[in-house]
Amino acid sequence: MTEITSRKNRLILDALSLHEKKERDGRGLFFTEGKKLLGEALGVGVIPVRVFVTDGFLKANPDILRLECEIIKVTDEVYGKITDEHSPEGVFAIFEKMPISVSEDKSALLILEGIQDPGNMGTLLRCATAFGVRGVLTVSCADIYSPKTVRASMGAVFKMPCTAFENIDGAVAFARDMTDLVVATALHTDSVSIEEVDISHAAIMIGSEGRGLSDRAIELADKKIIIPIENIESLNASVAGAICMYTAMMKRKKK
Repeated sequence: MTEITSRKNRLILDALSLHEKKERDGRGLFFTEGKKLLGEALGVGVIPVRVFVTDGFLKANPDILRLECEIIKVTDEVYGKITDEHSPEGVFAIFEKMPISVSEDKSALLILEGIQDPGNMGTLLRCATAFGVRGVLTVSCADIYSPKTVRASMGAVFKMPCTAFENIDGAVAFARDMTDLVVATALHTDSVSIEEVDISHAAIMIGSEGRGLSDRAIELADKKIIIPIENIESLNASVAGAICMYTAMMKRKKK
């Protein structure tokens, strides 16, 4: 186990830089804080690249030394340099991102465009995990690997492969290799009820909270679907996504 007492140590500065999205993107890494999220990762076999711990956390959790990764003990002052928590537990873990790998097996995918709220993103990740989605593709969304979204996902970020795309064309092109069709959730002249379309192995596109899907996304879809509702104009993006993914799962189970 390595010990660091300087706030200017290279490893400390590297950890601090992961608070910036461009650093997370460029290095393919992200971080978590707290015992619960670390436990969620370990529970599904995801091992950190590196873990920083304070003496207090180490004394309360000596089993952490059994991890097969680099463990670095730091002073409380040094830990204060890398944490963004008001009441930190004293454990900061760095992980590799989990991009989606192409599979020849037909799968259900979720394509998110313009989702900006970290809470919605976290909920959608949790639902994707619960309802058997193969992966999540994002376009112009809040960063899935930001601290707020990671916390909101409640560990789902360790179970759901995710890949960000620069534009919707790229995301849809990727999805077509893995799905039967691409559907857009949109109120359109030729939209049909979700019950009328076999979305069991579809790429389901969900748009932003305020504007919905872009015209280009709707144009690229094979079919446009709606969720029949009453007494209200629209649903929250995460609620609509959850209903679509649940419906897809139930259609798969009936086959």
